[in-house]
Amino acid sequence: MKSSRLCMRWLRYYNVWMDGPFEYLEPHFVESKTEEFLKEFQKTQKYYRNRIKADMLENTLCKFKGQTEDPDPEKHPCPLKLCARMAQSIKDFHLGVYIVKIMCNPALKDRHWDEMSEIAGFDLTPDAGTTLRKIINHQLDKDLDKFEIISIGANKELQLQKNLASMIREWETIEFKLNPFKETGLNILSGLDEIQAVLDDHIIKTLAMRGSAFVKPCEKEVKEWYKTLTRVNKTIEQWGKVQSTWLYLLPIFSSADIVAQMPNESRMFQQVDKTYRMYMKIVEANRSVMNVAAAKGVLEALEETKELMEEITNGVNEYLEKKRLYFPRFFFLSNDEMLEILWETKDPLRALDIRSMFSIEKEQVQFVEKVSTSEARRSVEKWLLRVEEEMLRAVFHEMRESYVAYKDKPRHSWVLD
Repeated sequence: MKSSRLCMRWLRYYNVWMDGPFEYLEPHFVESKTEEFLKEFQKTQKYYRNRIKADMLENTLCKFKGQTEDPDPEKHPCPLKLCARMAQSIKDFHLGVYIVKIMCNPALKDRHWDEMSEIAGFDLTPDAGTTLRKIINHQLDKDLDKFEIISIGANKELQLQKNLASMIREWETIEFKLNPFKETGLNILSGLDEIQAVLDDHIIKTLAMRGSAFVKPCEKEVKEWYKTLTRVNKTIEQWGKVQSTWLYLLPIFSSADIVAQMPNESRMFQQVDKTYRMYMKIVEANRSVMNVAAAKGVLEALEETKELMEEITNGVNEYLEKKRLYFPRFFFLSNDEMLEILWETKDPLRALDIRSMFSIEKEQVQFVEKVSTSEARRSVEKWLLRVEEEMLRAVFHEMRESYVAYKDKPRHSWVLD
């Protein structure tokens, strides 16, 4: 009969759960299986109730003894009575399900069992002889709410530890991206914004962990991880600044003329250039952000390099200021525009003699004397000043020539151009 087979299956599970090893009970399986059996018995009970009613109406020869509508369940037909008893047995097992859910939690550690044992007044730590029946017989009903709070706390502690481990694992696959820089044969960092986004997210999450009431079991690990993240964050920030300044200074100190005029800054740039290239070689060999950026000494070296670069940049600004004072028209140009002009002095084809100038309207002004850029030793401000002087001389010379030509003519023949 269908109901008897269902009863046998339920009793088999029930006896294993009640008298089997307590430590092997799996809360989710016990709870879901119990609910499944309850629904199955209720469904079977409904099936037999309808079938017995149908048999009574059809007046069949073989009928179950008892009345389906009798207020006493014990006087119901046998299948209904059996289903009712099993359903009640399952409902009575609700306490067992509750205990398994609380005390068979894999998140529970020795410290949690110590807390529950203190509440119970005796050692509750499961051993090889512990069974669910023995736990129920201890009649711990009044303490179960307290045990549940401890068990929930253990879950949250475990989840926090898992979240920490997940963050650490995520960094195993995060690497620096490199792009070649022009024709230098050197790679530079790219995609730092993507790394920064992950850093910001993890720093916020780690700060939340530090403030959690459930951090105590892994408080040391969380603090160490936060320390690592903040170090990597500072390293990435400094590296980005160093790279940006290095890209700005590299073309400046690639000019022999500028190097000759700024010897102190040039020596400092050689030092920072060596440091920058060294760490870029390290990244090429090992692109792991965590392995490189969190390594001892990297942040300190980049901070020292940044300080030197600030000193070099100040020297470059003073150098450009001197150029402006020598040739005031440079005050209308930005530093980048001035550096572009100075950079072009590296091109030997630009070291030519200047004999005239052309206006936007293609009007030519012939200089009285040529201006030699080579004689100015590529000091742009010097030959630009000479160009300005020659332009004024040329204009003055042309005005004087015109005056001489007109003054010898009769006044009535003067015509204004």
